[in-house]
Amino acid sequence: MATETNRDALLRAIDNADENTLRTVLKSMCQDSEVCRKEAIGRMVVSRKREVIELSDSSDNDTQNKPNKKKKTVELTQKSRFEKCETCEKTYDVTLNNNKACQTHDDLLEIDPDYFPDDDQVEYDIHSIDVETDWRREVVPEGFRWQCCDAPLNGKPCLVQWHISKNE
Repeated sequence: MATETNRDALLRAIDNADENTLRTVLKSMCQDSEVCRKEAIGRMVVSRKREVIELSDSSDNDTQNKPNKKKKTVELTQKSRFEKCETCEKTYDVTLNNNKACQTHDDLLEIDPDYFPDDDQVEYDIHSIDVETDWRREVVPEGFRWQCCDAPLNGKPCLVQWHISKNE
């Protein structure tokens, strides 16, 4: 029964810790424990096989009429399973990436002044409003529009594609 209490306390501690603390603890655990390191590699690293085909130089052949020989080699590379997308800035799982995974807009978000006709700040000082942190965004998202497609804040994304890793 004490183990269950310890588990609950651990889960609460994880929920309460910030990202840097969790990152530091995980790195420390992986340095100190082979079991932990192997488990983390299994969950956070993916291996990729890539076939490389090399053509032999025609000058190596006995006669000029012989076709080039093909030599196949397989390269095994390891890569982080979780990457940050260059387009949408979200972290994604590379094993789940597909041509519809990244859904975003291709331009800036702006406040729609016609939606707030009685708001003096919108009418007279619209350029001082930070649309990323403005309180109106949470309360009335329909008062914000994407410049790329004129869709409302919560509207359908106009850019749908594969996630693009910032590291590639």
